[in-house]
Amino acid sequence: YSNEWTFLHYDFPPYATNEIGRVGFLGRRSIGHGALAERAILPVMPPRDEYGVCVDFPYTTRINAEVLASNGSSSMASACAASLALLDAGVPLANQVCGLSVGLVSDFKEGALRLKRNSKKAKDAVDVKDLVKAFGPFQLLTDIQGLEDHYGEMDFKIAGSRDGITAMQLDVKLADGVPLDVILHSIQTHAREGRHRILDTMESAIDMHRQ
Repeated sequence: YSNEWTFLHYDFPPYATNEIGRVGFLGRRSIGHGALAERAILPVMPPRDEYGVCVDFPYTTRINAEVLASNGSSSMASACAASLALLDAGVPLANQVCGLSVGLVSDFKEGALRLKRNSKKAKDAVDVKDLVKAFGPFQLLTDIQGLEDHYGEMDFKIAGSRDGITAMQLDVKLADGVPLDVILHSIQTHAREGRHRILDTMESAIDMHRQ
């Protein structure tokens, strides 16, 4: 799917975090966060055929996300705001999209990344007690704030609808990484439940595009 007809411009001025700096040029943060929020929205935009034609919505869409204040994942907040704004503007999205960030505080065993959880079948549900026994104690944090991001060991941004995930980005501070089973557990529990709770609130404001 090409994004030649949908653009999300993300702006994070210094005053969003009570800082002083130059305003007016795009930095690495603005480009990267804007790309992530744009990817979260693209899968639910009105589909186009191989020639780029969309009968239901034959328009180019530009979304401008300007962060006024930040104490958490502003890229995921931009995805939520973009979804609400598009529906309010009359764009027939396939689904509402929201996003949140999952953090991690851990005391993993040495070499935890090389350990494997005992499981009879690969498709067995990931149980947190099994994970703690296999890898060591840890705690997942849902929708982390700036302080939790600073002192935490993982920033896992996940965006999507009730039907599935549309975009994700994982930042890890641990030198050995995070065990895959812990990543899967965060997706299946904290990210999914948190996403549905956010969607409940968003849908209470607007649940379909305006005519």
